[in-house]
Amino acid sequence: MTRTVDELGAHVSVAGGLALAPARGRDLGCGAIQIFLKNQRQWAAPPLDPAAARAFRAARRRAGIRHAFAHGSYLVNLATPVPAAWRRAVDTFTDELQRAEALGLGCLVVHPGSHMGAGREGTCEDLAGIIGRVRRAERVGVCLDTCHLFVAGYDIRTPAGYAAAIERCARTVGLPRVLAFHLNDARAPLGSGLDRHEHIGRGRLGLRPFRLLLNDPRFARVPKVLETPKEPEPTADLRNLATLRRLRRSVNLGGPEMAPHVRQAKGTTPPSDSPGQALGAPRQSRGIPRSRRPPSTATRLPPIQNRRGSRPRSAISVSCGLRVRT
Repeated sequence: MTRTVDELGAHVSVAGGLALAPARGRDLGCGAIQIFLKNQRQWAAPPLDPAAARAFRAARRRAGIRHAFAHGSYLVNLATPVPAAWRRAVDTFTDELQRAEALGLGCLVVHPGSHMGAGREGTCEDLAGIIGRVRRAERVGVCLDTCHLFVAGYDIRTPAGYAAAIERCARTVGLPRVLAFHLNDARAPLGSGLDRHEHIGRGRLGLRPFRLLLNDPRFARVPKVLETPKEPEPTADLRNLATLRRLRRSVNLGGPEMAPHVRQAKGTTPPSDSPGQALGAPRQSRGIPRSRRPPSTATRLPPIQNRRGSRPRSAISVSCGLRVRT
């Protein structure tokens, strides 16, 4: 396999040990990887062994993985109005940030959470408001998910729609705060609020939004990882990454397109160590109706931390139907 070192990659498994993840990314041709820091469906976890952290760092250097970051536990709900649940979520989130720091990761991606009727919807304006209230706001950014944007009502399938969505993000959060992208096609319709990931070019988004993003020079160095279905492994990831890299070389913005791609068999779900398995995971966003969006406002935010060797940042995932505590 020809080694392509760029900002594209995939979520990779840590089964068998954290130190195995970088090599799995290398075998897929990744320049970026996303991992889980521990079992994402359990609250309790043994402390991170310093030797395991050193082994991961060494394995990453050997594999030549330029970008590495983590996805937080699906159990963490930082927007819950229940005090005991909120304290537990904060404790787990803090533990994961410490683990990310020990591993030398760039950021930890978290979802705003579900306020269970006691807050507001997570629009770009709301996210800017959250960041503006964080004591160390220079350590907080956003992760944009193509599927989440689409099912939240942002029609990024056309150049005009893509430009409008990015402009809204720039005006509220600021483009330097975009720390990562999740690249997923969508099974569900525009504005449906349903988080259902699909292979690149095989869902309702098609290829055009990914071509627009991959040829946008403003995000050329921002890591972008797949969270698409894993089956069949490793073919699915290899094909999705190959499709994305072809789109970077092609700038034709013509009519609707479909990727020459493998289709996922009905009734199958990705393995439990992949965010793509959210098709079967208890996501808090499901079934929550989208509330009426507030008028657009600009929030002045402090600059994002952007220096080498700094502590890992937190990237709030812009996710459909997720709500944030006020």
